[in-house]
Amino acid sequence: MEKSQLLDKSYKQLRIFYFVNLAILLAGFALVVLNKPASNNEYVAVQQLFIILTIAGIPSALKLFYWQLKKILNTDNINRYKSIYCIRIAILDFLFVVNLVSLYITGIMNFSYMAIITIFALFFCLPNEDQLEMVMYREPEMEDDETESEELED
Repeated sequence: MEKSQLLDKSYKQLRIFYFVNLAILLAGFALVVLNKPASNNEYVAVQQLFIILTIAGIPSALKLFYWQLKKILNTDNINRYKSIYCIRIAILDFLFVVNLVSLYITGIMNFSYMAIITIFALFFCLPNEDQLEMVMYREPEMEDDETESEELED
């Protein structure tokens, strides 16, 4: 398969995955918010724990993707890109589901705010065609040892 066809196919797959995932999460959020039980303030420790988990988890998911993206170099790694993209989405989905389940169980509105923040973090995960092109067409970088030996030969 040609590189441009592989790029287009991968980009379309990631966009479909992203929007289907987002639609499912938003539908689940609407169902829980419409059917939420009365608020129960007995779960203060759980509330604080999940707020910290969400606040720490969002930047961690985004940074983890960036660190892994720096390691990807050639066309052979487009599947690796897809897998780290899905891992990033899965981490954010986990945070969203934890907050949604907590909202449903406790009725504390702070969990809905954390779920909304997680949805906003998902907006930063929209597949980017330029990023895919960079992964596919980027030349491998030389290691420090290789550049030093080439400089010595010159």
